[in-house]
Amino acid sequence: MTELKLSGKVIGLVDVPEDAKSFLIKDHLLFYEHSFDKVGLGEDEIINLKTEKYSLVGIASSLTEDMWKGIVETASNEYYEGGKDYTGQVSAFHSYTESGLSLLAAHGKKPSTTLVIIKNE
Repeated sequence: MTELKLSGKVIGLVDVPEDAKSFLIKDHLLFYEHSFDKVGLGEDEIINLKTEKYSLVGIASSLTEDMWKGIVETASNEYYEGGKDYTGQVSAFHSYTESGLSLLAAHGKKPSTTLVIIKNE
């Protein structure tokens, strides 16, 4: 898991298989299901988060603009407000979704295989 501090929040980026589903955080453990074979036999997986203070947000590829707005840092000027560019490759401001995708890219993460979690206060 990659843990990041953004605007006073702690965000976790957790690598999961592309077919992962049914996420649950209980105590300090993240549970999810995914299938290994073509006949649909599933396997439960467990990741130790080492703390019980996380809540699920969702798979990065399915997060909405409003969800990303609650995660990424804001970048604004007198004409526009959007999300910060974490890659440093573009000078323009982005939508919050584009900002979230740049956050993933800056950390080598793919939207379809990254579960976003947030640390509770």
